[in-house]
Amino acid sequence: IWVEGRPIPDRAAPSSSRGGRFVTFLKGEEKDEEKEPREMQNVAQQLKAFREMALPYYEESDAGRWLFAGMVGMTILNSGVSVAFSYIGKDFWSALGSKDADQFYAMLVKFGGALVVGAPVSVLYRFQREQLAVHWREWMTDRTLQLYASNRAYYALERGQEIDNPDQRIAEDVRTFTAYSLQLFITVVTSIIDL
Repeated sequence: IWVEGRPIPDRAAPSSSRGGRFVTFLKGEEKDEEKEPREMQNVAQQLKAFREMALPYYEESDAGRWLFAGMVGMTILNSGVSVAFSYIGKDFWSALGSKDADQFYAMLVKFGGALVVGAPVSVLYRFQREQLAVHWREWMTDRTLQLYASNRAYYALERGQEIDNPDQRIAEDVRTFTAYSLQLFITVVTSIIDL
């Protein structure tokens, strides 16, 4: 029996009824430890399901691959612009704090130039991300509706009456899946770049 990472010998467990509950409680903790492999299997199954849902778009759609590559490139470029702005901002505030007028005006010109370059990069990054999301969502909705219409699956759903408005649910689920998947990927890539 283990408590807080240390073994407790069997003789240390009291023999009273309270001790019996204590031992039972500890055995319950052992069962919780058995949940970890099941949870890892769940994660593996979810990753497999995610791959099966997400990868066909990028495998079958040339436009999807190009949009994805463009989004990755724009993510890297957008992170570069953020880093440049942080350095320019640091130098700008240092010049302002030291009351160095020449340095302040030089940094003001650099800040204006960075704004002229950085604003379009930021807008294009957002545009590329949204274009990929819309294209992926359209493709996946079309694909899912084809599966829904094939093999008379819609008849089985209508007969069972378990699901109300399946076509609307398909559209909403696809939108949610693509939006969250894309956001997760962008967050991971941005975090890696910012390290």
